[in-house]
Order: sequence, then structure tokens, then C-alpha cells
Amino acid sequence: MLEVPTRVHLTTLSKAEVNARERGAEVAKQLLKQVALGGAVDNYLADQIVIFMALAVSGVAPPIAVERQSAGDAHRKRRCEVLVGKVSLHTETAMKIAEIMVPNIVFSTKKVENGGIIIVCENKVVNG
Repeated sequence: MLEVPTRVHLTTLSKAEVNARERGAEVAKQLLKQVALGGAVDNYLADQIVIFMALAVSGVAPPIAVERQSAGDAHRKRRCEVLVGKVSLHTETAMKIAEIMVPNIVFSTKKVENGGIIIVCENKVVNG
């Protein structure tokens, strides 16, 4: 069990150490709150993962992978999902920018029962 310090003894720590310890406890509490909502990542990491989701869904691959890919793979439907506790403004911005920069992808979010949110990235290419 993770123990989050709730009390700091001012007599044994310098002012900088007290501030660092209080900030560390605050960050740990925020992370625990995100994990309690079911998130696989917190809201600070979610915006960093968005670009990798976009690249995976778009089919961007190194040249060796392109040589090995079959004809049907180029237009197949792809999807990535990640469960987060909260979608931050940074994450929303990253999703919009990824949609602009990576062609044929779209991001969406859906709430789950426990309060978490699933970020979904899909390609728009559908081969009829």
C-alpha cells in the first residue's frame, strides 16, 4: 500500500524540503485519484500518447514494414484506445492537432461507468 505523507515536521526539514515534500504528496494524491477512476495513464501522459495513437491508426510504418504489408492492409480499419481518468485541455488540443496533421484519423471520447474516459482514435478510410 502506498503511504502518502499527510504531515510534515517543519523543525526537521528546510523550507525547500518542506515545499518539495508537500508538492510530492499533492502529486501522489492526484495520481491516485486518476488511477481510482480507472485510468491507465494520468492526464499529463495522455496528451503525450495521442501522437503515437494517431501514427498507429494512420498506418505509418517504417519502409521494411511497408514492403511486407499485404495489399489489403493499406485500407483496413484501425483503432486505438486508452483509458484515462480525465481528459485535460492539453490532451484535447493534442487530439485536434493530430487530426489536422495526420490525414484520415478521428479522435473521440466516451465515458465509462467508473468515471474514467476512453480516448478512441480511428482511421476514416473505409474500403467499400
